[in-house]
Amino acid sequence: MLKSLFSKILIATALLSGPALSDDGFIGGFKIYEESLRAKPYAWTKVKSPSPVRAGQISQRFELRDGDCEPDQTMCQIGRIHFELKSNLKMKIGDEKWIAMSIFIPKDFDTDKLDTFLFQLHHNGGTAVVNDAGGKQHKFFSIGCFKNALIVDYRELTGTDEDRKYRDTKISSCESMKNKWTDLLIHINLEKENGFLEIYSNTKKIFDVRKGQKYQYTTIDDVVFNGTKKTNFINKDVDFFDVTYGVYITNAQKYRDKTGDPVPKTIAYIDEVRIGNERSEVDIRSQPVIDPVD
Repeated sequence: MLKSLFSKILIATALLSGPALSDDGFIGGFKIYEESLRAKPYAWTKVKSPSPVRAGQISQRFELRDGDCEPDQTMCQIGRIHFELKSNLKMKIGDEKWIAMSIFIPKDFDTDKLDTFLFQLHHNGGTAVVNDAGGKQHKFFSIGCFKNALIVDYRELTGTDEDRKYRDTKISSCESMKNKWTDLLIHINLEKENGFLEIYSNTKKIFDVRKGQKYQYTTIDDVVFNGTKKTNFINKDVDFFDVTYGVYITNAQKYRDKTGDPVPKTIAYIDEVRIGNERSEVDIRSQPVIDPVD
């Protein structure tokens, strides 16, 4: 019975490239990142209107409460809490993919005091560096809300301590995202030398990095860095990359220490998550006839 229940959970998101659905969930779909947290029924649910739904009949509701790192003691020790889904798809060096997702954050979503990731692309294999929280850093880039700003936290993937350097690029206001859907579209080419990363918000390109291109990083503290990317897009050996999305609060302990309060309940809705080989397979705005992900 448990296996049957988990099979239904797996069918939360459609992957348009790859094999068709099977009885045990669809190949290349998404699974719960921390299996232990499945015991918390509020953490991840499928909801219908009047809850926010981007398209079709169903969206995914994520809810994070203080202490939602158990029994993952490592997360507790470094003061972080999270609940995420993780892709079964393993993207390799040389792959090129389009990734789409729609995000809805309610009015009471704390975009000021909490640092909250909503999307991450992790790398597996190769050299890992120790991050500021004392854990191993395997993150290529992530998207989230910090100090009222929607940011892209991009790492160079050099395989050295340089990867600890944050490139927190402010791309829009998280406050302006409240009570509405934001459609994110990611185009990534994972070639080492001439790869690139493009990110769109509601069809507007908000981030673009590749070798030889000029860039400007505006940090969450409004410090501006200008330069040209002189290195290859990827400068280390990586076994594969995978996607996670959900709610991941990185400063839970700092919030408790500063306010004297527990971390408030944090809710986000995510819908229309797709990974494909072409933009036309995943982009709900340019291709409104795409079947909704239910």
